[in-house]
Amino acid sequence: MTKFDDYKKNLEAKIEEWKSDLDELKDKAKDAKDDAKTKIEGEIKDLEASLDKGKQKLKDLAEAGEDKWESLKGGIEETMETLASSFKNMRTKL
Repeated sequence: MTKFDDYKKNLEAKIEEWKSDLDELKDKAKDAKDDAKTKIEGEIKDLEASLDKGKQKLKDLAEAGEDKWESLKGGIEETMETLASSFKNMRTKL
């Protein structure tokens, strides 16, 4: 397996993990009180948008292929770090 394949596989796994985390957060939001629920639901929408951005970066990576993936790596890493931080902050709030 090449570095590209490993990198792509790791990103795919992380995206799947975050999808699962998002589902858990949605379940927890259902139990929140009205004021908190509204705020949490707004933050969940932001997480969904960020996750969609991460999925798009993964798609861009796949389309770029092994020859050009290094040029996308910086933007992908930034997006993934932002997602990781956002999920960590949300888990802390709940």
